[in-house]
Amino acid sequence: SLDGINQYLSDTVDSTLQDLELANCVEIQDEVKLSPLTLGRIASYYYLRHTTVQLFHNEITESSSIRDLLTILSDTTEYEDLPVRHNEDKLNSELAEKVRWEVDNRLLDSPHTKTCLLLQAHFANLELPIADYNTDLKSALDNSVRIMQAMVDVAADNGWLFTTLNTIN
Repeated sequence: SLDGINQYLSDTVDSTLQDLELANCVEIQDEVKLSPLTLGRIASYYYLRHTTVQLFHNEITESSSIRDLLTILSDTTEYEDLPVRHNEDKLNSELAEKVRWEVDNRLLDSPHTKTCLLLQAHFANLELPIADYNTDLKSALDNSVRIMQAMVDVAADNGWLFTTLNTIN
């Protein structure tokens, strides 16, 4: 019915706005005025999901190390769809032994863990175990530029020079 469709759409808009407000992307005033916040502008500018800038808001600190920032980068929603194929958890385990920073061995089948491993392998010029990993690395690197630019903006907006410089490095 028309009323059912209207109610569904209204509920969807309300739910979405609540999600955006909880992610510090928008401010809702008097239930009628909607104002974008800095994180919302950053998400929009870099085409990021609101969950990604919410992660930045919650996890990036004034003393975030390069390792912390790599973990945060790898944990973004944009990497959820990086494929982890059959038996790649075994390849990830082998790669985990060669990279600089350890990963959680219980999560070797996670796209976020695989992203972290691929980026570390790239930084260390390690050979990747199979050709599919080269394709996955290219995808991860393509996304990393805009995600890291957003991380720089979040750190700089908070006045965190140490973290901003670590993100750039």
